[in-house]
Amino acid sequence: MLRGDTMIKINKRFFIYIIIIVIATRSLSILYSFLFIMIHEIAHLVAAIAFKYRGYTIEIDILGAKLHYKDMEDMSVKEDVIISLAGPIINIIMGIIFFLLNLYEEMVINYILGFFNLIPALPLDGGRILKKILTRRYLYKKANIIVIYTSIFIGMFFLITAIIVGIKFKFNVSLILISILIIYCAYIEKKTIVYVVMGDLMRKRERFFKKGYIESIVISISYNKSLLSVLTLIDKGKYTLFYILDDSMNIIRVISEEEVLKGTKEYGDITIKEYINLS
Repeated sequence: MLRGDTMIKINKRFFIYIIIIVIATRSLSILYSFLFIMIHEIAHLVAAIAFKYRGYTIEIDILGAKLHYKDMEDMSVKEDVIISLAGPIINIIMGIIFFLLNLYEEMVINYILGFFNLIPALPLDGGRILKKILTRRYLYKKANIIVIYTSIFIGMFFLITAIIVGIKFKFNVSLILISILIIYCAYIEKKTIVYVVMGDLMRKRERFFKKGYIESIVISISYNKSLLSVLTLIDKGKYTLFYILDDSMNIIRVISEEEVLKGTKEYGDITIKEYINLS
């Protein structure tokens, strides 16, 4: 059964920007780029619909197009990876077609969109795929941290490369801007990771009431740890219970992720021992 609906939202200034860029550059390359970006996002959408998911919004602005997921938390790793790959794959296929048609400008644009989006860095499709695969082996926080630092490394590598090449030959402004974007997105992801986890807890509750069940895991943790550190250990897709251990490794209490969230909201980043005494 298909759920929700699909919307396309266009920024009011989008067409004005396009006209200005075309007049200034006297080139239609920018139009080709936006067209191929749209096809890239529509490929994601078609793949999602094939898995019976809907409720997506394609938002178009001067930076391109972006597909916002509504039911992404219900996706399996396999579904999410296939949906994420759909965009780059369609660009690579189009690149091959344009090559056979001797349309080299269009070929290059599609190859760049296709292969570049497979780089395992945020906010690219490759970064999303890497994070999803890592969550099968690690807790959400660790998987997210791996992707964040991988993105920073890749962004710095591109930036340093662009500067070295620019000094010796000619600066590639696009590569410099893309490098900065990757580093910035990784920084924002690192800064907001705890708030993302808190949002995941709320959505997990909604999924539980919708389905009537949810998988659980148990983690043993020292009562000297802070609530905030406990919060980042919560598994994104499973309901987490914590066995609280004292210095002798005796279980003194069992608390749920809901209690951790409540305690963090009410008391801030105190230790579990302090929280137990207060509650």
